[in-house]
Amino acid sequence: MTSGRPSFTLAENISRRYRSRVQSSRAAKRIWRQLHGAIPVGMEVDHINRDWSDNRPENLRLATHAENNRNKGAYHTNTTGEKGVAWGKRDCVWIVNVKAGELRVFGRTQNKISAILSARLIRRVLHGEFATS
Repeated sequence: MTSGRPSFTLAENISRRYRSRVQSSRAAKRIWRQLHGAIPVGMEVDHINRDWSDNRPENLRLATHAENNRNKGAYHTNTTGEKGVAWGKRDCVWIVNVKAGELRVFGRTQNKISAILSARLIRRVLHGEFATS
C-alpha cells in the first residue's frame, strides 16, 4: 500500500537535495546581479543566516571563498555541539582550536563553558562578521 507520494532511493534523495541547492545558489547569484550588478572575480554570494534556501536580498552578501567557509556550522561529526571545541581524551581537557588562513589559535581548559566562550570570542575576532556562534 502506498501513501500516494513517490518513493525515492537514498541516491535519488541526495540528487534531489543537491539539485535544489544548486538551483538556490543560481537564484542567489541571479538576485545579487539584478540588484548590485556583476559579481567580482574571486567573490561568492553568501547567505548570512546560513539557510541556502533563503534568497531574500537582505540575507545575501559578497564573500571570498574563505569567508564563505567560515560562515558554516559545526560538522555532523562534531560531538561537542560547538565549532572549534573538542574533548581531549588523553589529557581529559577541553581543546579550543580556531583557524583563520595561516593563523591558528589553540588552547586547553578544564571547563567546557570557558572553552565554548573562548572559541566564540576567538572566532569573532578572527572571522569578524563571518563568525558563527
